[in-house]
Amino acid sequence: MSELGRSLVPVVSRIIIVLAVSALGQLSAGPSVAQAQVQLYVGADATYSNRYVWRGLTRTSHKVIQPGTFVSVATGQSFMTLGAWASVEPLTSRAGQLSDTGVDEWGWGEFNYWLEYQRGFGLLDAAIGWTGYVFDNEAAAGGRTSDFNTGEVYGRLQLRTRPVSGKLAVWYDVDNVDGAYVETSADLQIPFVPVASLYVTGLAGWSLGQEVSGANPTTGYFADDGLTHVDLSAWTSFRIGHGLSIASALHVQLNRDASTKLTSADPADSDRSSKVWFSLALSWVHSLGVTP
Repeated sequence: MSELGRSLVPVVSRIIIVLAVSALGQLSAGPSVAQAQVQLYVGADATYSNRYVWRGLTRTSHKVIQPGTFVSVATGQSFMTLGAWASVEPLTSRAGQLSDTGVDEWGWGEFNYWLEYQRGFGLLDAAIGWTGYVFDNEAAAGGRTSDFNTGEVYGRLQLRTRPVSGKLAVWYDVDNVDGAYVETSADLQIPFVPVASLYVTGLAGWSLGQEVSGANPTTGYFADDGLTHVDLSAWTSFRIGHGLSIASALHVQLNRDASTKLTSADPADSDRSSKVWFSLALSWVHSLGVTP
C-alpha cells in the first residue's frame, strides 16, 4: 500500500468510529428514542447497461443486466439496510470483449452483499457500511475467479442541499487489496416536471493504495495512485406510481489512469482517453408499515 493509502487509514477510522458511536447511542438511548416508531421498507431494482463500468474501469464491454434488492429498518433519522446485488451477462462473451464470466461464457459475473448504517444530521447524511464481493467464474475462459473475492468497509458523507449537492465516499479494502478508493462528486438538480428532475453530475475517482502490486492482478485495480478518471453524467428519474420509478443515465468519462483507458480486449482499445455508456433502470420501494 502507498504512503497516501496509509495516511488515509486514520481518517476512515475516525469516520467509522464516530458513526458507530452514534448508532450505539441510538440503540441505548432513553425511552423517547427506544419507543420511536420503526418503519420497514423493502425494495428491488434492475438496471440495463450497454457496458459495466466500475470505478472508471471497464469490467464488461458488452451488455449487462444488474438486479438488486434490499430491506431497510428506519427509526427517526437512522436507517439500517441489508442488500444484495449482481451483475449478469445475458449474452455469450466473444474474443476481443472484456468480461467477468470469460470468453464463450455468459451468466452471473459478480455477486455483492452489503450492510449499511445511515443517519441524517440536518442537511448532512452520513453512512458506514460493508460490501462483500463474490466471483466464481472459470479461469480457463479468462473469467474473474474466486481469487478476486474480497471485502471493503466504507464511509460516505452527503450534503443534501439544492440545487447543488455534494458527496464524499471512501472505500477501504481490508482483504486482497489493502488500499482505499475515494470518490468526490457534485450534483446539479434541474426540475422540469412535478415528478422528475434532470441531474448533471461531475465525479472524480482517486486511488489511494488500490494500484496493482507486482504481477498479481488480485492485489489491486489501477496502474498508479492518484486521480483515476472524471465521470460527467446526466440522469433523470420518473415516478410512475405504486412505488415504481424509471431512471436513465448517460455517462461521458475522461480516463486518467492506464487501467481506466482500457475499453475492450482489443489492443486498439488499450489507451482510450474517454468512454461513453448509458443505462436504464427500473426500481420499486414498498413500505411494510410502522411498528410502535
